[in-house]
Amino acid sequence: MYTTLFQTNFDGVTNKAVAEGSKWFDSNTGIRIGMTYYFKKRGWERCAPCAKPVYITRPVINQIISDCPEYKSMVFYVFFPNNYSGRDDAPVVFDAAVNSIDYLASGIFTQKKFEDNDAVAARLASGASLSTLRTTDVATDEAGESSGMAGVSRGYEISSSPISLDMDAESMNAFKEKNGYYYAPVYSGNKAWYYRVDNATKNQSLMSGDNYKESTSYGLNAHAGLGLVKENMKPDTDAELFSFADIYAAIEGNEGYTGQFADSAAVSALKRIFEEGRILHVQAEGLATSQDNYTGKDAANVGLERNKTLAHNRAYSVIKWLKENERFKKVLGSNFSLNTLTDPIATVNDKSTQGLNAKLNRCVKVKIHYVVDK
Repeated sequence: MYTTLFQTNFDGVTNKAVAEGSKWFDSNTGIRIGMTYYFKKRGWERCAPCAKPVYITRPVINQIISDCPEYKSMVFYVFFPNNYSGRDDAPVVFDAAVNSIDYLASGIFTQKKFEDNDAVAARLASGASLSTLRTTDVATDEAGESSGMAGVSRGYEISSSPISLDMDAESMNAFKEKNGYYYAPVYSGNKAWYYRVDNATKNQSLMSGDNYKESTSYGLNAHAGLGLVKENMKPDTDAELFSFADIYAAIEGNEGYTGQFADSAAVSALKRIFEEGRILHVQAEGLATSQDNYTGKDAANVGLERNKTLAHNRAYSVIKWLKENERFKKVLGSNFSLNTLTDPIATVNDKSTQGLNAKLNRCVKVKIHYVVDK
């Protein structure tokens, strides 16, 4: 309870002509009485000391946002025949009948045929050489197409059968009866290549006559060959590994020949990435082997430069393919990169171009960085 007494005094100024002070009603007095109630009950004190204070808080739960985008990478390898980079074929040469990527996926022999069937038939019957007869390219099949060539080995390192075919009369006549033409090797001087090679390399001499023909296939470009690739190439641990056949089937179509050498689950996963995700960056780097049989002036340097050129051109063929593919049309050109390695040459001491080590190192490694929005 409290009591307050107060008094105030002030001067009021009137409108008198003479500005003299006035003392009318010049005071304010009064009394103010009030009461304050304070209820105190044990335990209600705000500032009472406590030996072991207990603080009750309401914890904030950080909610996990489930729709964060996923940033990931994938890697795949594309393996090439000896002395072949695709520099003379599409997509590098836009109007070429042969597409290097389709050739690797489902090509036949050298993708060449003899122009004159009758002349071939006559020489096969007589046992004469075919090397002077004219040849021409056979257009490659696209992914969804099928040439109906059952039983014919197709593609490079796709199946367990090598891409080279036999040149005996029985084999060639049987092929011609089914397909209407005689397949042909790549002739250059006294050489006959039983797989496709670049024009710039077809005059080169190999260490062994056996190297002009493919007689072994490890299926490195197929999904079934990923075990060998993982074991020997040691791909990036931060990226998921796919085969060339998986990638080809996912972006070109898996209805044709190559689809049987891809993994359906891998193809489905890749299609989801290409359809729902965004490609951020594509980088490729080519490799070639140290194998070279040049013995002229400055042989070591000449061989090195020839193989560096092969490595670069292989990577360029693959990058060109991806850039022009519908699945990659939204990727800016600046987001494709062709890595120029200081030393893109793998040392191979084996004289054979068909050994596993040699085949593994004639390749292009492609790494794709992408994001999938949730």
